[in-house]
Amino acid sequence: MEEFLKLKWSKKFPKQLRDRKDVYDCAFSDDEQDVFLCHINEINPEFYGRSISGAAQTSKARRATEQSSAGNGEIHLFRKFPTKSKIKRKIHISCIRILKKLEEQCLDSLPWQDADRKLFLSSVDVRKKEKAEFHEFVRNYFMTYLRHRILKIDQNLESILVDHWKMNVIKRVEERKVQNYQLQTALPMDHCLPEGEMLILNNPVEVFQSGTIPLLHLNFSNEEVIILDGKPEMLKTYLSETPRKTEDIIEMARQQDVDFILPLESIEKFLSGDKKNWIIPLNIQENYGKNVGILETPLPPLNMDTKQRNSDIYKYLFEMIAIAPIDISMDQSKSETVDMNSDSEDESNLVIDDICTEVQTIKSDTINTPPDQKHLQKINQGMQRSQNCNYKLFTLGLEQQSIRILLEMHQDAQINEENAKRINFSLKIDYQTEFGAEEITLENLIHEWCLLYFNINDKTLRVRVDSQTKRILSIKELSLGRIERDLMRLHNVSSKDFLSRLWGIFNVMKNFPPQNYLIHHDPSHGRKIMIYASRDTSSPDCNFLKLSEIYKKVDFKRQPLLEQHEWLPIDDQEVTVLHERNNVMPCAFPHWGQTAIVEVWNERRNLAQKYEARIEAKERAKIQREQQIKAKKKQKKRIKQKMKKLEKSKLKAKTLPQSVSSSSSVSGANVPEWFFDEDGRVKVHNIDDPAESDFYKP
Repeated sequence: MEEFLKLKWSKKFPKQLRDRKDVYDCAFSDDEQDVFLCHINEINPEFYGRSISGAAQTSKARRATEQSSAGNGEIHLFRKFPTKSKIKRKIHISCIRILKKLEEQCLDSLPWQDADRKLFLSSVDVRKKEKAEFHEFVRNYFMTYLRHRILKIDQNLESILVDHWKMNVIKRVEERKVQNYQLQTALPMDHCLPEGEMLILNNPVEVFQSGTIPLLHLNFSNEEVIILDGKPEMLKTYLSETPRKTEDIIEMARQQDVDFILPLESIEKFLSGDKKNWIIPLNIQENYGKNVGILETPLPPLNMDTKQRNSDIYKYLFEMIAIAPIDISMDQSKSETVDMNSDSEDESNLVIDDICTEVQTIKSDTINTPPDQKHLQKINQGMQRSQNCNYKLFTLGLEQQSIRILLEMHQDAQINEENAKRINFSLKIDYQTEFGAEEITLENLIHEWCLLYFNINDKTLRVRVDSQTKRILSIKELSLGRIERDLMRLHNVSSKDFLSRLWGIFNVMKNFPPQNYLIHHDPSHGRKIMIYASRDTSSPDCNFLKLSEIYKKVDFKRQPLLEQHEWLPIDDQEVTVLHERNNVMPCAFPHWGQTAIVEVWNERRNLAQKYEARIEAKERAKIQREQQIKAKKKQKKRIKQKMKKLEKSKLKAKTLPQSVSSSSSVSGANVPEWFFDEDGRVKVHNIDDPAESDFYKP
């Protein structure tokens, strides 16, 4: 018995589900080496119907082949869906073709005679219903088994990022260590334009550029696998502070007659909504009789969750790979093996097959230009991030009133020295790659919108990364039209809303007197931003804000148990390689297999239903007890009423003979004694009886 207890049991399901026969039938029947399966088959293989035979093994292999047509060494589509799709395979393929076309153009621009367009429009209701079922299944499955992926991070790279964060906090807060800020006013984020008015944003004019934009050395058209894996020493050198040229911004503002000078990051904070905490310093200076507002880059964040840390780390790693030549001294003949599953115990609960993906290292043919020896030495020693700045002049306003803005932007890379086409990167981490591509959050879409709207002639690349393998899944060039469609489709926001918000904020701030300010927003403020002005005081009260006191409370350590992450739905208009390879459209079940409804995979919903059933049973029992108590009270009340009536009748019966005798004596009638009984109740007499007939005679 002791040896039996030492065996390693299957961890595909939690303990509360391991005593159910249907779970064993569905889960353990696919694992021939499972200890529990072998033990049960030795006891009674016919009871559970899992006797291993050659036919069963053959059917299992055939089923696995049908469910995934991907080759070995690649990421597979999820294989354990509870049911097959109710949509035909032909519609799946047509929808995939239409969605590929929608990446570049609108649905209305497609010809009406297109057969794929007709099938796409005719299957709207069916697709919508299956999308709801698909999202319900994926959400419950992810929150039950895969949620730990969000909390996974490389601790060595995280320590480098945290050191960089601490250095920025010390540097930025030290500049304003003595200053105190007092609350002056609050500005609403939303602004409504007058009727008939329309905001106009003129085309940008490049005014000044400083720093060197690095060249792009990675050929994205090549189909080689790219892994975002770097050494902590290289990342530390890449994020090290580099000296930056200080331009005479005031002189530049005077020459261009601008009202505001601000970086692109500040505009992103103004548009990011009311879910983030941020602080932006503002300095209003008088320049030749005109006030000029200079907004600095936002101060370092007060907290960073695991998602944000991973996003920053992967972005820096991708920049290091994209703008730097690959070290050809590395051994390219060998291939690395990356396990799809994590080392944690929670990852062993996955129902997907244990797959290993072979990833080839990037070869020298993916490089556009051959690296020279000097540059290779810099890569081996470590390279630093470029601190380039590009200033562009914009005019935002109405027909009779406008604001001139000088915008400061950073460029990630450029194609080559001859071609002035510049490139910016937008990185998205996917945590559910086996189900499809996740929807883009509002914060990421705002970042991409700003890069495209204020950099019309530049390119923006969206890079999707698998959180498990650090593998780049796709790199797509974005267009402003597609970003605007996604904003309206996913978040119901348009470019007019963004421009009107910026106009409302800048139109008020341009009337501020010359002084140092802080623009602060907290989620508790709602859709308002607080304006603090610098004050010299020795006794600050609740309306005062001191940066040194705020940043003393910053905890640079992660607290994963306190983090709350929402589930991101799968985008039904984003076609991945898995969808094209398997001919399955996004947000739909595979069109092969058997139609069935399997409830055991939806553990969280089953537990919720059981909990609700228990609560309803308790409520019903409580109502029933209350009804019984009320019924008993009513019964006691009725008994008391009957007793009172009985007592009253007895009293009347006792007093009735005296009144009758007195009345009979007055009338002279002869009333017999036997008219009442001993208890005073009236007797019923028979008129036909001769003994009593004399009483009734006139």
